[in-house]
Amino acid sequence: MALWIYDGFDNYSSTHMDTQMAARGWSRSGLISPVVTDGRFGGSCLMGSTRLWTFSKAASGSGVMGVALGLGVVPRDQPYRLLEFRDGAAVQLGLALSTSHKLVVYRGTTATILATGPTTLTNNTWYYVEFKATIDLIDGHYEVRLDGAPEIPRSSSQNTRVTTNNSFDTIGLWGPTAPIKPDDFYALDTSGA
Repeated sequence: MALWIYDGFDNYSSTHMDTQMAARGWSRSGLISPVVTDGRFGGSCLMGSTRLWTFSKAASGSGVMGVALGLGVVPRDQPYRLLEFRDGAAVQLGLALSTSHKLVVYRGTTATILATGPTTLTNNTWYYVEFKATIDLIDGHYEVRLDGAPEIPRSSSQNTRVTTNNSFDTIGLWGPTAPIKPDDFYALDTSGA
C-alpha cells in the first residue's frame, strides 16, 4: 500500500492554518477558516471548518481513508458528510454521520444511501473510522470499520460511481459545523492489499 497523505493537524496554528495546509497539498472550499483545538491524544485537531478539504492525486480505482472523529454534542438535524472519494468535483462514494448518529455509505449525495452501520455513535466520544472503496459501475465495493472492528461489511458487486469513470482523483475530508473534530487522517491506495 502506498500512502497518499497523513495529517495529524498537530503542527498548524489557527492564524496560519490555511497556508500551512495548502503547503501540504490540501485545498479548501468555502470562506470560513478552520482552527485547531485539542486533539484526541493531547495534540491538535481540526475544528470550526464548515467546508470541504480536498487532496488531489493521480486517478485510482481503489483506496482507503481513516480519521479519528471526536463527537461533541452533534445535532440530529441533518446528515453530516465526513469522507469522500471524488472524481473532480463529483462525489463517487462518501461516508456520513446520519441523523440517527449511524455511519452511512452514500453514492453521489446523502440522498442515495447504500448501507447503514448498526452502531449509534454517542456524543462526547472519540472514534476511529476507516472507509475503504473500489469505484466501479458493476463491481464496486466498500467497507467501513469503526475502532478497528467491521461496522459495514464489505459489499459485493455494487455501483459505486456517479461519473463515467471507474476511479477517483480527489479525496475529501469535511469539517462540519457540528462539533465533530477530525484528527489523525490518512489516505492510501490498496495496491498489494
